[in-house]
Amino acid sequence: MNNAKIWILVTGIVVIVSGFLLYSTVRSRETEKAAFMVKIQELNGRVNQLDGVQQELEQAKKERAGLEAKTQSDIAALESQLADSKKSEALLKSKIDTLAKEKESMTKYIENSNAIVAKLNKKIEALEKERDRLIAEAQKEFSEPAFRYVDPINETPQEPAATPKIVMGAKLAEEEIVDLGRIIVHPATQEAARVEHVNPLYGFVVLSAGSKDGLRKDSVVNITRNNRLVAKVVIKKVREDVASAVTLPEWTREEIRVGDMVSINAPSPLPAP
Repeated sequence: MNNAKIWILVTGIVVIVSGFLLYSTVRSRETEKAAFMVKIQELNGRVNQLDGVQQELEQAKKERAGLEAKTQSDIAALESQLADSKKSEALLKSKIDTLAKEKESMTKYIENSNAIVAKLNKKIEALEKERDRLIAEAQKEFSEPAFRYVDPINETPQEPAATPKIVMGAKLAEEEIVDLGRIIVHPATQEAARVEHVNPLYGFVVLSAGSKDGLRKDSVVNITRNNRLVAKVVIKKVREDVASAVTLPEWTREEIRVGDMVSINAPSPLPAP
């Protein structure tokens, strides 16, 4: 009887202990389960955060790719502009160099032109002095009572009249077609020789041509205007660039004017009267 009670007591104790242990185990598992669920929720929250971060990262990558593409495009455009700028700079430098050379060339040309003009001015001044001297000598010579006009054909002295008179057209009335010869042109200036001075009183003229143009003392030259003969004159005094001459009345069509052109035929004596 006592053993049965002990067995029942022991069995009850074991049951109670087992139940307590089972309860403790279940309670512990529920606690662990609750903690596990909390951890799962936390993990889910973190996963959601990670998904948000991943999306932000993907968006950032897209934006970065767009920025990189735009940056590359901008860099390419800047490089193109830089290349164009270099080309423009090279062209401008070439133009500047060309303009500098042209300026230098024009400066030299102007300097040379000024030097040539200075030389020509001196030459003109010298010619004007020579012309004035020839005019003075001719006026003096032709105004002296002892002056005689000598025809180079017959060398017969002729007494000068009180006032020299030019009979125009006597020879030309018989022979209208006259060889005008070659117009004298100065090689340096390419200008035709012209009448510089006319003295109708004594019948002499000063010409802008001389020995270097082929004129010789007692040679005959033509005075022309508009491709027709105005008169013929005989060279009496000649210098390198200037000469004085007397008119031939029988070969004078009209009065000689300053600016009339001078031509020369093949070397010959005075034309036959």
